[in-house]
Amino acid sequence: MMSYSEFENLLNEAQNGNIYSVLAAVDSDKSLINRQGDQAKFLLYNACISGNKNFVHQLIQRGANVNQNEGAGWTALYAACCFNEGRQDIATLLLQYGANPNTTTVDGFTPIKSAFLYGYITLGIFLFSRGAILSAEPYSRKFRNMGTN
Repeated sequence: MMSYSEFENLLNEAQNGNIYSVLAAVDSDKSLINRQGDQAKFLLYNACISGNKNFVHQLIQRGANVNQNEGAGWTALYAACCFNEGRQDIATLLLQYGANPNTTTVDGFTPIKSAFLYGYITLGIFLFSRGAILSAEPYSRKFRNMGTN
């Protein structure tokens, strides 16, 4: 079994888009595919951060859970919506494999809100066209009392 520090290094490899080393490790140890590391990050999430659609697809084909979250609700779809200028191609792939466009984090973020928040309007409209619900309620709960004494 891969040690904690070795897995953290593998997560860094995934985030940096080092597809071959990550896939070789997963192919030799299937338990790595949905394992979580520091801050509960996982390979598919970090592969989405890398912006490499083929990498994301290879992990999904090896059994990566497209709806896995790191405990606070952040999923691979969030990574596709927040990093690398919003990757509609990766979001499309995740949705094709069953990613939930309406997951909500403990802070009230949804993938569509994240896309709009980061200024990725085209991606936000795409998510809306794929069933994402745009509601201001989670933000209004969190920020309702801001600025009051």
